[in-house]
Amino acid sequence: MRRCIAMRRLLHAAPPARQLQRITTARRDLHDARAPRQPPSTRRSSLHTYTVDPFVRSRRKNYRRRPWTGLELTCLGTGAGGPSVDRNAACVALRLDAHGEQSTTWLFDCGEGTTRQVMSSPISHADIDRIFITHLHGDHLWGLPGFLATWSDMKTNENKIKHIRYGRNQGPRELTVYGPEGLYDYLCSTLTYSQVPPRSNAAVKVVEIASSESANRNPKQKPHGSLVHSGIVEEGTIVETSTHVVSCARIVHRPGLDAYGFVVEEVALPRKVLVEEARRAGLTPGPLYQHLQAGQDVVLQDGTVVKADDVTQENVRPRKVVIVGDTCDASALVPLAENADIVVHEATLEDEQWILARRHGHSTAGGAGRFAAKAKAKALILTHMSSRHHSVKHLERLREQARKSFGRQEVVLGRDFMAVPVPRGGFTT
Repeated sequence: MRRCIAMRRLLHAAPPARQLQRITTARRDLHDARAPRQPPSTRRSSLHTYTVDPFVRSRRKNYRRRPWTGLELTCLGTGAGGPSVDRNAACVALRLDAHGEQSTTWLFDCGEGTTRQVMSSPISHADIDRIFITHLHGDHLWGLPGFLATWSDMKTNENKIKHIRYGRNQGPRELTVYGPEGLYDYLCSTLTYSQVPPRSNAAVKVVEIASSESANRNPKQKPHGSLVHSGIVEEGTIVETSTHVVSCARIVHRPGLDAYGFVVEEVALPRKVLVEEARRAGLTPGPLYQHLQAGQDVVLQDGTVVKADDVTQENVRPRKVVIVGDTCDASALVPLAENADIVVHEATLEDEQWILARRHGHSTAGGAGRFAAKAKAKALILTHMSSRHHSVKHLERLREQARKSFGRQEVVLGRDFMAVPVPRGGFTT
């Protein structure tokens, strides 16, 4: 209501061009007011955020894109329970480009409206090849069937539109969805009853994480032609690529519901050979370098022993990102999350409302801070905030409560289209 009144006052007796300029200024000011930033005295050079909101970026003068660090979190939905005027339903995108490999994007949760959020951000559908669902509640799941239908359509027509939409000689990648048992049945039922045509040439793989009750449950729903059930895996390591490892652990949310937190960690790079030092020791580039990179000492033909510690050094430290779904107790995830660079944790309510939060299986801002402190994390992003916390005063209170229990100042209030780059080698503060 206040927004409508403000717009009317701005528009009276103004030409169309002037009206558009006033609307743009008002919306930009409103965005900045509702997304408070840390005061200068508490900012750290190693932790910063920037917006990828297309409306703000297109109208902000001298907009400068931040340097690409190879790992970046983008919040596409930070609301609790469903979309609101200011926040979309839950979704976090993790953009990866480690070790110089081709870039890829992974989504964590896929709430209502995720497809449009992706289209409104710099993230490309073509780069998304994995989606992880923390639990089977609607606000984390209802956007997935529509997203898969859109993806299948793009995959089917990639030969027609790949040059126009993707700007390269390939269409969307193969897509795999991970989530609790029951996810495959849900997707088959939804796609079948909504009459989404099966497309075997654009099939999506579904990998389910074994439930706490039965690890070998067979799918009950009639299969859909666009989905392939790729089996059931136990909690722990569920994805291993040449550059990243994804692990999960079961956390506490609601009785009778399996919920998971995910940890994404880079694969450690081999040690870096100091070429000049190696030459002084009598080594030339060749197969022996591989032994040195593995930390093994080598013996030259004259019997000289060259120690790996003398001619090599540790490479950049692998980064670790932790994404916690809805929970009131995520202590089972702490061993996997130890020494994380950044933790994304829900903060549905304030500390004073801990009884209400516990009753519904959610966390307070202080609870999020305590988890990050136990995990010895270097930074914390608060998300999944209740719509009752819409004012700057309420949001600042959430951040201060999280800082107090975390014991660090590196706490960021998540907002839609907020990007957080993680520097190479991780945070140093």
